[in-house]
Amino acid sequence: MGLLSNPPDSKHTRAKFNKWSPCYNWDVNDWDWQGPEHIFASVLNNHDTASLEDFKVADLGAGTGILTRKFINSGSDVVAFDISEKMLGELRKVNPNVPVIQSDMQAGCVPSRSDQFNIAVACGLFEFIRDSDRLISELSRITKKGGTVSFTTLETEATVQKVDRLISGLLSYVTPRKLPHRTMAHKKDSILASAGRTGLELNEHSKVKAYRPAGIGTVTYNLFNFTKI
Repeated sequence: MGLLSNPPDSKHTRAKFNKWSPCYNWDVNDWDWQGPEHIFASVLNNHDTASLEDFKVADLGAGTGILTRKFINSGSDVVAFDISEKMLGELRKVNPNVPVIQSDMQAGCVPSRSDQFNIAVACGLFEFIRDSDRLISELSRITKKGGTVSFTTLETEATVQKVDRLISGLLSYVTPRKLPHRTMAHKKDSILASAGRTGLELNEHSKVKAYRPAGIGTVTYNLFNFTKI
């Protein structure tokens, strides 16, 4: 479970990212956003292959499709899930044939059949999730046995405060002053315990640079990679 008791609610998360969608790619490029690259490299390493051709991939919190496109370019079939229809609209401008599903992962339910995907990934999603146990269970449920689950989390309150300050400033035009942007941290031990209960075996845990926006400093992620057993 998360460290903070007041994560963003779905209504405001959707509004923020809908508003942000036209300039999202420009902003994260300016921050040297590296989360998707780390996730993709981790999945490749787990499969010991240069290509993921014909793999079925679920990208949760896909946004504008930065990570989605890495899998597409490797030959994978991707389904993109996100709470923001406008972020998914930006994704479809570049990749019009990718199936997209608007879905509130903060509710802890992924609208997909069980054992459907070879790979399930979530980059930058868990900081918006209160109930990490439930989302990890869903990631495991939709992944086939022998498949890969990989995602990132924030771990410390200090990192959460950096992210909150950054995004609250960026989205001050859409975020009411009385409801500032808030994200969640999830402890490593809690994540590993949840994963073990849902049949996920750890392949990799590492700390990776997520991004480094001016005036905020480096934001670090925990990156996890599991095999469903």
